[in-house]
Amino acid sequence: MPGYHGKVIMSQWQQNFLAWAISHANAQGFTGGDVLMARMVAFQNKLFNSGPNYPREYAAPYYPQVGTYDTAGNWTFFTSMQQVFDANDRNPDGSIIPVDQPEEFQGYYGRDARLSLMTATRLGMLGAQDAYDYLMQELGTNIQPGYAIAPMP
Repeated sequence: MPGYHGKVIMSQWQQNFLAWAISHANAQGFTGGDVLMARMVAFQNKLFNSGPNYPREYAAPYYPQVGTYDTAGNWTFFTSMQQVFDANDRNPDGSIIPVDQPEEFQGYYGRDARLSLMTATRLGMLGAQDAYDYLMQELGTNIQPGYAIAPMP
């Protein structure tokens, strides 16, 4: 993809939707996908719970960079959340995003992050409930049509 040469990126927002779909299907009696779902949900939860190395105000990125690759195609994943944040705190032109200008959760990727945090809370992941409460405060009452899904018991 243009602008991503040498960068290993992922689509967390798409993974949030897939994780919710697996969780919802399992709640309907289907089986399978638990390990994949838990990995996807755990990473979203980690984005919200890795401060100060990765501030939670940036926890719903579009395509976060999670590593690099060289000219031979060898991937190297980052080993710390500080590395993830440092690689993702830049605008497309390379300028640094000011810390006082975090992502907007409302109307962007906060609503799908919410789906993963609901699942992380249900799975008892450390920090998930606090992250969910924080995100809900940021989202307010307008979660937008299609995303007003109640947490499962």
